This record gives sequence, structure tokens and C-alpha cells, in this order.
Amino acid sequence: GDINGVYANIERVTGINPNQIKSTPNRPTMIMRELIKKCDRIGDKT
Repeated sequence: GDINGVYANIERVTGINPNQIKSTPNRPTMIMRELIKKCDRIGDKT
């Protein structure tokens, strides 16, 4: 897949700066943890 497109989608959907996670492309669990944290925060607001 197009990794740049993936990072662009991550930024658009989650607000996480892709530059913060590009240093860990081989550790997707870190990204997932960030996504879960973001989702939890969004859930807490509603």
C-alpha cells in the first residue's frame, strides 16, 4: 500500500502528526495505542 497515503489518513482522522510516528513504522502497536487513546478522548468528550 501507499504508506504516505496511510499517514495522511492517520493525520486527517486522528489529528496525530505523522512525523511523530514515522520514526516507528515497524511498531504499529504504538500507532494503535495512540489511535485508541485518541478515540478514548473523543469518547470522553461526548
